[in-house]
Amino acid sequence: MAVRSKVSEPLTAPGFPELKARNLNGLELNIPVDLCHRATVLVVALKRSHVPMVESWLPHLEQIAAEIPGTNFYELPTLPAMYAAVRGIIDNGIAQQHCDKKNSCEHTFTVYTNQALFMKNARIASGDTIHIFLLDSAGQVVYRATGPWSEQKGKVLKESILAIDSP
Repeated sequence: MAVRSKVSEPLTAPGFPELKARNLNGLELNIPVDLCHRATVLVVALKRSHVPMVESWLPHLEQIAAEIPGTNFYELPTLPAMYAAVRGIIDNGIAQQHCDKKNSCEHTFTVYTNQALFMKNARIASGDTIHIFLLDSAGQVVYRATGPWSEQKGKVLKESILAIDSP
């Protein structure tokens, strides 16, 4: 089973689909437009039960971001748009669970959107697991993975980040 998946077909929208997101500290971003990093890793979770899988990636992503200049990462809990009316309550609950961890509030951006449309535009076939996207500075997806962290996925991710600036 290959863990590397270069995207050879264009996504429905060029690059990663545009999303409005706000981190647990209140900073708003339009993803991928406002991302100004050489490489950005997005960890997309579509269900609350995905939290352990997301957490399996976070310490490794912190290390990768520290080791490779111009690399950043964001956790994107992606919730149905109908919950936007109670965003403050949901975001506060997420913050209480996660903000005791280093940088977690800074790196956790909640997204309230039409999940089915987002999944279609991001070419996510199943909401049963988490989805990892590596974007270059233009917002193009250069690597994808699913599921919990593994050494092999991490190795390919690092190689993909390092290859972004390669000719």
